[in-house]
Amino acid sequence: VEVVRPKAPQGHSRWSKGGVPLCGLREALALKLDPGQLRLVMETGLSWLLLAHYRNQLLHLFTLEALAALSLNNLLPTPYGPALLQFQVLHCALSKEFVLPLATAEEVFHSSVQVLLDRSVIVCYRQGELSLNSERESHFLFLVNLLMPFVAGMWVVCKHLLLLGGGVETVPACVKGSQLLGARLLWTGTFSSS
Repeated sequence: VEVVRPKAPQGHSRWSKGGVPLCGLREALALKLDPGQLRLVMETGLSWLLLAHYRNQLLHLFTLEALAALSLNNLLPTPYGPALLQFQVLHCALSKEFVLPLATAEEVFHSSVQVLLDRSVIVCYRQGELSLNSERESHFLFLVNLLMPFVAGMWVVCKHLLLLGGGVETVPACVKGSQLLGARLLWTGTFSSS
């Protein structure tokens, strides 16, 4: 996972729009913003909230394609076999997060790859080798990035559990520890929020 941390523009300690900081309600109240500035902050926050809501609704339409794209992401160009193994791992890991077809992972992968081929996102060369169509790279990256937050979240939890070294902790403590680890990884630039 590539790590990129957003930076504020020159001369600003926070992101801003028209001189008004884009921050949360608590921060806005602490800054004692006038009602016009507070309204702008709340409207901006509402826009981000609605975008996240619609993204989450649309995500289910692209889940299978995104799973296939994610399994092919670091392997292209590749033969069919290694991509199928990667897909089977992702299919198993994300089966509790999404409603997936009852077919076998191999059948789902085959149909998902066929959709990507039909849309010219990937192409098939020499004896089944799959490769990315460079003209459709943005579509491919869109699909990969749809599921990346789920995979990244699982990775952070697994990393936290490994750091426990076999120790036991309660579920709330595990969640808090994973959140702190994720925040630390974002803050140090080891992990990307985008």
